[in-house]
Amino acid sequence: MIYTRTGDKGKTSTYNGRRIDKDSLEIETYGCFDELLAWLGYGYSKIDNDRIKKDLIKIMNDIHNLLSDIGKPENRITSTHITWLEERIEEYSKILKPLNTFILETSNENSAIINIARTICRRAERNLVRLSKEKYISSELLGYTNRLSDYLFTLFRYLNALEDIGELRYQKYKRENNEE
Repeated sequence: MIYTRTGDKGKTSTYNGRRIDKDSLEIETYGCFDELLAWLGYGYSKIDNDRIKKDLIKIMNDIHNLLSDIGKPENRITSTHITWLEERIEEYSKILKPLNTFILETSNENSAIINIARTICRRAERNLVRLSKEKYISSELLGYTNRLSDYLFTLFRYLNALEDIGELRYQKYKRENNEE
């Protein structure tokens, strides 16, 4: 059954069987990654590019392993996973123009989905950093999450480039007559 009634009083079980409050930082962190998985799955359903779809499946599996490592550290995520993301970033960056300023988050639906996933990944990373002050979180989990958001930003730009969607550059407002 999908329901067990064991969580009806605001507690849940972790991977290693501990019972903790559902509003704890650890559960919030799991929730951010769960939300990220949902958006990546949505991206997978919309993107019509076999290479990217294959990447997304690998990343979704990696995130499940990352979640297991949060609950019970077994070094499922290693530096090899980080290197894999860096290789994809470098590959996709080959067709991108260098950035020397911020860009606006304009896009089509597919790249918008990936950009939302990127922002959720950043929130998951912030929670993971906070959680690392309470319990052991490996440097590989922190590095992987940081690099994943870089990958998602690059993929956002790459999808725009594939669709020939130009990047709008951020325009800094200039003060006039000492107005703020």
